[in-house]
Amino acid sequence: MARTKVEWVPDEAAIKEFAGWTGPVGQSVNRLAMEAVFRIRGLANRRSGVMTAGMHYKKGTWSRGIQFDAGSDVGYTLFVDQGTKPHPIKPKNPGGVLTFYWPKVGRVVHFKSVQHPGNKPYKFLERGLEAALSMWERGG
Repeated sequence: MARTKVEWVPDEAAIKEFAGWTGPVGQSVNRLAMEAVFRIRGLANRRSGVMTAGMHYKKGTWSRGIQFDAGSDVGYTLFVDQGTKPHPIKPKNPGGVLTFYWPKVGRVVHFKSVQHPGNKPYKFLERGLEAALSMWERGG
């Protein structure tokens, strides 16, 4: 019985092409990241526009390949996306007052604290990524 010895030598350059951002996989994932940000912007609450203006993605690498984070660095993004329970709002400075225009009474009001009723979760980050993945899976 004849035996043949086969030795496999990995082509590090080819592997790197598929594991990095410059190769075909990285370019495809980059398109996914751009599409995810586009979809998230379309679904996000645009009350002031600050949150949507701050939306972007960040490329990254880890031990098994590439990754990206999509969203907004605006501090309240997660609260809008995930919702909040009812909670008190107090002034930043002790002894201070909250001052704001209250449309319901039609004037500027001053309070020592207010009880925020909370808000429902919008889940725009998850829904935006799901929409982008759906398009990406179809070859978009």
